[in-house]
Amino acid sequence: MGEMPDVAGGVEGVPSEEEIERAYADARDVMEARLLLEIFALDTVAARGRPALRELGLDLLSGLHEVSTSEQAMALGREFHTGLVRAAGNPVVADLHAALWDRTRYVAASSTSGPGHPENDVAEHTAIAEAMSRGRGGEARELLHRHVVATLRRIGIADEFALPRPADL
Repeated sequence: MGEMPDVAGGVEGVPSEEEIERAYADARDVMEARLLLEIFALDTVAARGRPALRELGLDLLSGLHEVSTSEQAMALGREFHTGLVRAAGNPVVADLHAALWDRTRYVAASSTSGPGHPENDVAEHTAIAEAMSRGRGGEARELLHRHVVATLRRIGIADEFALPRPADL
């Protein structure tokens, strides 16, 4: 399992040992649920047409920048994923996603700690946004799936999901 970084300044309060254990115990399930909502959001925007998908990709790209710490990568990741989900225009899905993000914040902190992990996280977000900016919804779906799998791999949690791998559209 990945090592927990010092995130007291970036996360409300310092987590208890019990909170961390609970977060890791259901991390795979919660990440799978987040992935489902994010795929829904991506598909919703793609259904509006390539111009809408391209616009979202460019918007998400404009918010990405280099990071050097876990805290920076975590904050950037939350902005990225929240922006993607909000673009679908469904406030219920956005609220569910926010609740799921809060349940995995310690997992996000752990997955972005370690040598090269913050940079890898941003590179994965960049690849997803670039695929969208080219109007390639299927490629973006695949990259989103790979990103969530990579997040779980970085913390040593199994990466097999019940959700099928996305097919190229």
